[in-house]
Parts: sequence; C-alpha cells; structure tokens
Amino acid sequence: MHDRVIGVLGGLGPEATVDFCSRIIGNTNAPTEQDHIRCIVDNNPKAPNRNHAIAGNGPSPAPAFEDSARMLERCGVDFIVMPCNTAHAFVDAILQSISIPFISMIDETCNHLLENHQNIEHIGLLAADGCLRANLYQTKLEESGFTVVLLSSTQQEAFMRTVYNIKQFGASKESRKDMEDNAHTLISAGAEIILAGCTEIPLVLKPESISVPLVETTEILAKQSVRYAKRELDLP
Repeated sequence: MHDRVIGVLGGLGPEATVDFCSRIIGNTNAPTEQDHIRCIVDNNPKAPNRNHAIAGNGPSPAPAFEDSARMLERCGVDFIVMPCNTAHAFVDAILQSISIPFISMIDETCNHLLENHQNIEHIGLLAADGCLRANLYQTKLEESGFTVVLLSSTQQEAFMRTVYNIKQFGASKESRKDMEDNAHTLISAGAEIILAGCTEIPLVLKPESISVPLVETTEILAKQSVRYAKRELDLP
C-alpha cells in the first residue's frame, strides 16, 4: 500500500516548521530516497498573532488556518498536522473547514505521557501564554492524574521574551541559557519531567542539558505522523 501524504499547516513559526519536517525525515526508515514520505507544507507565517488573539488583544488567526487547511486538502494530502501547540486553540475552526483527518499535537502528547510516564506525578509545563490561557494541556493532564508545575507570572513573561527572541534571531547562546534556566526553575519546583509545549523550545533546549526527561511535542508529532503515513496507525 502507498504511504499517506502528510499535510503540514506550518509557519508557526517558520523555523519550528523546518525542525518538524527534519524530524519527519529523521524518524522515517528509508533505505532509498523513494522510501521517504511525501509532505506538502504550507509554511505560512502571515496568520495574526495567536497569543494576542487568545488574550483578546488582536484578530483571530482562524481564517488563515482554515485557508491553509483547505489548500492542503485540495493538494491531495491524506491528513493534516500543525506543529504549533498554541494554534490548537483554533482547531475547531480547522476541523469545520476540511473533510480529512487532523492529527492533534495535544492529544498525541497527552497519550504519550500516559503510555510512557505513568510513574511520574509532577510535569513541568513550558508553554506560550496562549497555550496556557487556552488551557490546552492543564485540564487533560490533571484529569489523567498528573500535577502541572508552571512558571510564576514574572518568569512566564521572561519565557515569552525568550520565545520571541528565538523567532526573531534564531537560536543563540543567550536563548539556550535562558531556556535551560526556565527548565531548571520548574525542576527546582518539583517537576519530574519537562514538557516542551512550544515548538520553539527544542530549537534551544536539549535533553542532555537538564537533569530530568525532556518531552518534545515536536518529536512526538513527527513520530506519530510517520506512523500514520506508513499506515502503522489508523487515521482518526
């Protein structure tokens, strides 16, 4: 049977989308070039700021997401993924605009934690303001028996400055240190695992730089996307 074609609703941000696509390649067992998975990517950074929209301070990016999803469907993809956690606050609008499956980064991550980290209680969540405000992870994780550890409001403001610096300038020595400090703050507060709930985080924070496991939502979605594309999993 032929591989399914992956549609990537990207640009949120652009470098995080490139990182995601590289992980698709890295997680594919491909003895030859032809064994790799076809991906159609809309790396569109023009959608309005999703964090501002969720806070009620700007226009909704939903119409832009809908346009991208419809375009990907017209291009013939079999399912759509979106390598951005915060943008999942607008997933209902996306679902209403297409007739093909959408694979949720949030659901795949929560399922991964339940299946692989049942022995831990406290999850340190690093995520953008909009993701936290939309409560994309907290309720699901707490209902599953986890305790979510967050940064203080002042620390969260510093975290967001780091995220936007990564978006603007790329990875730097300063942004790496700042992100490591954020993770260490949560570890000191009792986190037994760090959940990288923003796709800019893996651009600067590496598993070997912290003393507890790092769960990267980008990596989880990439691995699961490969499994869906290779028909190892049934589409929802």
